[in-house]
Amino acid sequence: LPTDDGLQVMVHIVDTTERRRIAAEQRQQETIRQLRFMVDNLPAGAVYVSGGELVVNRAVELLTGLPRDALPTVEAWFARLFGDRAETVALEYGRDRAAGFPETRLLELIRPDGQTRWVEMAAYRDDPHELWLLHDVTAQRLAQE
Repeated sequence: LPTDDGLQVMVHIVDTTERRRIAAEQRQQETIRQLRFMVDNLPAGAVYVSGGELVVNRAVELLTGLPRDALPTVEAWFARLFGDRAETVALEYGRDRAAGFPETRLLELIRPDGQTRWVEMAAYRDDPHELWLLHDVTAQRLAQE
C-alpha cells in the first residue's frame, strides 16, 4: 500500500484448519448417506456394515420378516435370525471376516413367523466397512430336496 513513508505490505493470515476438518467430515457423511441410499434401493438383499452397525435394505426386510430397526447391529442380526445357532454362526462369520470373506456362505435364517429361508451370502470388506449381498435360494433348495 502506498503511504507517506513509502510502500507498506499488509498481510492477512487465516487458519483454515477447522473449516477444512468440517468440510472433510461433511464429505464423509455425504458419502455414507449416498452408500446407504444405494444399499436401500438395491433390488437384492443388501446389508451395509460400519463399525458393527447395520443398514439393511427393503429386500432384507422382506426376506427376514423383520423391520430394519430390529436389526441395528451385527449382534442383533445373529440373535434375531439364527436362534440357538447364533453363537456358532457368529463364530463362522468372524472366521470368514478375518480371512477376507473368501467364499459365499449358505445360511439358514429363521424368520419371526417360524418360516425358514435359505440365503446365499457374499460379503465384501473394506475396513471398517462391509457389504453383504443376500440371495434367497429357498426355492432352489426345496426343489433339490
